[in-house]
Amino acid sequence: MCTYYCDDVYETMKRDITRFDTSDYSPGNTYGMPLVNKKVPGLIKDENNGAIMTEFVGLRVKMYAVRVDGRKDIKKAKGVKNNVVTRTITFDDYTRCLNEDIEMTRRQSCITCYTKYIRCPSRKLL
Repeated sequence: MCTYYCDDVYETMKRDITRFDTSDYSPGNTYGMPLVNKKVPGLIKDENNGAIMTEFVGLRVKMYAVRVDGRKDIKKAKGVKNNVVTRTITFDDYTRCLNEDIEMTRRQSCITCYTKYIRCPSRKLL
């Protein structure tokens, strides 16, 4: 993990550009960031490509939500189907679980096959 204490992180990135993968920034971006080091392993990457992250809620490993200016919320929950996360879980659910120390569950169905019999069990997750 890297920690940078500075007034302008983009100026710090430009001064030390050999440590960053900035290839996904848009050409002519507002920060004047050069597009270099595409897909080089081990380099730090700005996953938001210059967009500003306004909120982050991390509940456990691989279960988090991110709010970025001008984009849809990013919600991740390992082991939960994508349609369950997008349709039934909101960003506010993540913040309520964190602030109020509650556990929420959602029901998801999946098709499984056991010894030539197809079943459709429903499980509670989260």
